Amino acid sequence: MKEDVVEFVDYQEPLIKKVGRFLQTEGFDLGDNYGRDVKHVTNNRNDSIGILYKDPKYKWKHLFGFKKRRIFIGILWLNWRGSLSDNDYWLFDPKQKYWTLEVYGREYVNLAMEIAKKISLEFNLNKVTVRLMSEEAKYPSELCI
Repeated sequence: MKEDVVEFVDYQEPLIKKVGRFLQTEGFDLGDNYGRDVKHVTNNRNDSIGILYKDPKYKWKHLFGFKKRRIFIGILWLNWRGSLSDNDYWLFDPKQKYWTLEVYGREYVNLAMEIAKKISLEFNLNKVTVRLMSEEAKYPSELCI
């Protein structure tokens, strides 16, 4: 006689954390919506993530030598279910498979298009819209370390 298996644990992880890990494996650093560096995604903001890029053509003089400058090239916006009452506001809504990647700096549009393609494939999206937000990339001073 076969016994029914009852699962008592259901592990769920915010989609934004998975997206953050994916971006890090692609060589990017994570930021908040203002371009400030974050080491990992927190649950404070679950519908977007900033993307920092180590552009090899830029360097910044540091007290002990040169360090690569990280440039705030954009924000990836995810569609999310905003139901705070269900305590699952951070879960991905499968009906909304359209994300937006806002890009800062025309010179990074092609890079953003490549990122968008990879994200679309990795997360099975219908569409990632790449939107140019400014002609120049953003270089906040706190990103230069």
